[in-house]
Amino acid sequence: PWRINGWEYRDTGIGDATGGLAGARIARPAGSVGPTPITLHAEFALLVVIAGSVAFTTPDHPPTRLVNGASVAIPGGLGYTLTDPSVDCELLDVTLPELRPNRA
Repeated sequence: PWRINGWEYRDTGIGDATGGLAGARIARPAGSVGPTPITLHAEFALLVVIAGSVAFTTPDHPPTRLVNGASVAIPGGLGYTLTDPSVDCELLDVTLPELRPNRA
């Protein structure tokens, strides 16, 4: 599982290569996905849609549909939610510092 329930990820190895300075993962919905809880980051996050689409919302802005090739830079402390991912949605999730998703 990814740090957002209902999603799964695969790690790119960037976290290990940078000693935790940065992290990069490929995330996708895993079955039925409802609205995600508000997610916060320590310093910075970048989401890039590499396939499909997803709605991105912050507390102060209405949902924006991010489609293949779109990206959003998220400053630390800004909460956001992801909703309504397409079946083929895949996101590149880059964080500073590395955020370790739920690991078994």
